[in-house]
Amino acid sequence: MKDTSRILDLKYKLMTIELLNLAKQRFTYRELSAMVHLPETVLSRYVKGHVLPTAERAEEINKTLQRYMSLDKELLERIHFDDGGYFDNTAIIGDTMLMERAVQHAVGKFAGKRVTKIMTAAVDGVPQLSWPTGSVWDYLSRRNRERLE
Repeated sequence: MKDTSRILDLKYKLMTIELLNLAKQRFTYRELSAMVHLPETVLSRYVKGHVLPTAERAEEINKTLQRYMSLDKELLERIHFDDGGYFDNTAIIGDTMLMERAVQHAVGKFAGKRVTKIMTAAVDGVPQLSWPTGSVWDYLSRRNRERLE
């Protein structure tokens, strides 16, 4: 986290707190405390938003929780097919924190590259992929409205 702007530091800290909140849904404070080697009271203050960790501590927490809360694992656990063989993505798209993590993951993967187009297999994929800016969804919505008029 050396040589980064204050804004990037703050974003990273908030991203770590979101990951901690997601982990809190699955683990108790006692379990989280054992994982990240911090007192339960400190973790509680982070989860409730009373204080933010330092950049170094956020990095330590994030690295540790990534081992327990990998995005791939989270998504795989939520994939369900109904009796007809249709994929039900409600458990994935209904969880805004998980979706935000997916967006952060995608942004990290494509950082430094110029993304000009997004391709998705279905219409419901467009809002998910456009969350970082909203511009793609706004564009498609305007275009559909123009066609309907």
